Amino acid sequence: MADIERVLAGFPDLIVMEPRGPYHGCVIEMKRVGGSLARHQRDLLSLMGDRGYYVIVGNKGADSAFEHLEEYLK
Repeated sequence: MADIERVLAGFPDLIVMEPRGPYHGCVIEMKRVGGSLARHQRDLLSLMGDRGYYVIVGNKGADSAFEHLEEYLK
């Protein structure tokens, strides 16, 4: 599993392959409460956002991230 993690470093933790409105899908990066993104994560998430994906960074806990996801899926 460690090999996969190295290859996919910075890739979002969750991907929802369900388009909504102007978005192709949703990507979610989970962080510990108060955690921050590494530069490579920020760059990739920004690129995905520019390419039409809804981006959620869950740095306020899982409940907050899933509230955003529920809002996206409405």
